[in-house]
Amino acid sequence: MGDRGDSVALPKVFEYLDYRAYLKDWYQAFKASHPRFSYRALALKVGYRSHGFFSQVLENKSNISVEMAMKFADAIGLRKREREYFLLLVRQNQESLAGPRSKLYARLAQFKESPAKLLRQDQDAFLGSWKHAAVRELLGIHAFQSGSEAAWGAKLTPPADAEEIRRSLDLLLELGLAHRSPGGIVRNDACVETGTRYSEEATRGYMRQVHDLGGEALDRVPRAERHHAWATVSVSQATFEIMREELRMLVSRFLVLAEQDDTPDRVLQLNLEFFPLAFRDPRS
Repeated sequence: MGDRGDSVALPKVFEYLDYRAYLKDWYQAFKASHPRFSYRALALKVGYRSHGFFSQVLENKSNISVEMAMKFADAIGLRKREREYFLLLVRQNQESLAGPRSKLYARLAQFKESPAKLLRQDQDAFLGSWKHAAVRELLGIHAFQSGSEAAWGAKLTPPADAEEIRRSLDLLLELGLAHRSPGGIVRNDACVETGTRYSEEATRGYMRQVHDLGGEALDRVPRAERHHAWATVSVSQATFEIMREELRMLVSRFLVLAEQDDTPDRVLQLNLEFFPLAFRDPRS
């Protein structure tokens, strides 16, 4: 196990923001080259009793301890920086408190191979308008050529004027989220996650903007080009926490999928809302 010379390329841990997704992809790739390998064989290598435990971990029904994470790293063959990144990823994914979780994410973002870049606290201006994020993602599709501000504004939905595009480009360059190249202005890091280090006012303002856009999209965007879904459920506090973690994992998975897409042709906005409509009377 952990052999890097297998015929099927093993996934690189630095490409992941979800350790469960990494373990699942690693297992599938390793088994493709070692057909006799199984959950039971992995259990013997890592040292847990039930071979079904690995399935529970992948389904987010169980967590792994730091000690077990080190055994997984050994079994996979992770060394030095790969090992450090994996252990941080496990801790960050399983941390329930916003403060410590954000600090762990910042440490992950320090790895240049990671798909994540955590915005600094002094970059609240980035959250001032949804257009900044949209323009930045467009820069990931093709470079901006001087003089094409109006054409770029027409690409946005709803459209922006040329001056708004210029302001977004200037801000992205100032914050180090884009740079000038021989072919024009291009995006720097592929992935930005705001985390919890920003002012509450800036975060709330940005969220209101994108949620308003989501409501408008119901009338503005054809159904085949969008996805809206809803559910009203009654659950316990414990189940709510599990659901919230599932949503965090989904966002991380979407970031990885976007990073791995070599031929993007559109910019999408993902909004997830999960909030109470009613509580049980504590006296009942």
